[in-house]
Amino acid sequence: MTDYTARFKPEDLFVKETVAIYSSAIKDLSEPLIKYYAVESLLQNYVFKDELEQIEIIHFIFNNWFLMPILEECPTQSSALFDKNTNLVLELFNDPEDETDTTELFIVIRSDLNLDESLEKFDKLLADWFNTVQHVTKGLLNITIESKDEF
Repeated sequence: MTDYTARFKPEDLFVKETVAIYSSAIKDLSEPLIKYYAVESLLQNYVFKDELEQIEIIHFIFNNWFLMPILEECPTQSSALFDKNTNLVLELFNDPEDETDTTELFIVIRSDLNLDESLEKFDKLLADWFNTVQHVTKGLLNITIESKDEF
């Protein structure tokens, strides 16, 4: 019969417990930091109607965190097509005719281009990028465009 107690070293248990405690602490601290930097990124890349809607949108994103990679990617994708004067606006939308009362987040691209140019670039953005990631949104994120002719 093998004596396993001879192989046991008290420091092994200490190391394992210490690593487990630090791993848990790092995980507990890293999630809020990740969300903080993600919110900072949103504030730098998107325009909000007002502070109240900004808070509501951030709350919505926290509850639907799977949308964050798309929101982080959109500024890069849109800047490749639209000029520097283009703004990305985040807005929440509730369809009053929708019986499910689902709130949807919209990325509104506000372009200084005329309507025809805006629509051409928007169609390219949809075809090259958004249509390929739309399945990830679970119907909670959409994208639209407004040209200078509309606002």
